[in-house]
Amino acid sequence: MKKKESALFFSYLCAHILQIAFLLLCFAIFAVILYLYDLPADPVLYAALLCAAVGLLSFILSYLRFHKQFRRLESALLNLPESRDDLPEPSGSTAVCYDEAVRMLCAKLAQSETDRRRGQEENTDYFTMWVHQIKTPISAMRLMLGEEDTPRSRALSAELFRIDRYAEMALNYARLNSTSNDLVFAKVEVEPVLKRVVRQ
Repeated sequence: MKKKESALFFSYLCAHILQIAFLLLCFAIFAVILYLYDLPADPVLYAALLCAAVGLLSFILSYLRFHKQFRRLESALLNLPESRDDLPEPSGSTAVCYDEAVRMLCAKLAQSETDRRRGQEENTDYFTMWVHQIKTPISAMRLMLGEEDTPRSRALSAELFRIDRYAEMALNYARLNSTSNDLVFAKVEVEPVLKRVVRQ
């Protein structure tokens, strides 16, 4: 945690290194001019110390504000793309552009997820309709084959049973990714399931 905080402070310091260097350069110029003109340095040094104290206080307050905004942004990023409401308000034209880009990306991602779910539901509906439609001729063929008891009809009934199982398998596969609750994973007793399968 301390390493992360120090890295954050170092990155903030690097982002403001030009302003700090500019202030130090100004102090150096004042010192050189005072030395060259042989002027008393006490008033200027006193003013420079006051400016440095005010600058340090401003730097600390600015860093605390940056730290708070960074933490809010870090926690808000965990909820993306579902919600971008917790993002801190942008400050500055660059931040406004980034905020607009994030808003557009979230909207596109939400639309993409909606389209994916709609396509998935359409596939599931298609498989479900196909299985229910194919079960009608399977049932009719089973009734017709049940009227006669020959080796050929028994072989055809066995193949028909396999076709029925394949249709059920396709339906169950389509339901696996369905958002509806018509297929629920739950603990069940094995014996009743085995008896039902054996009867089939």
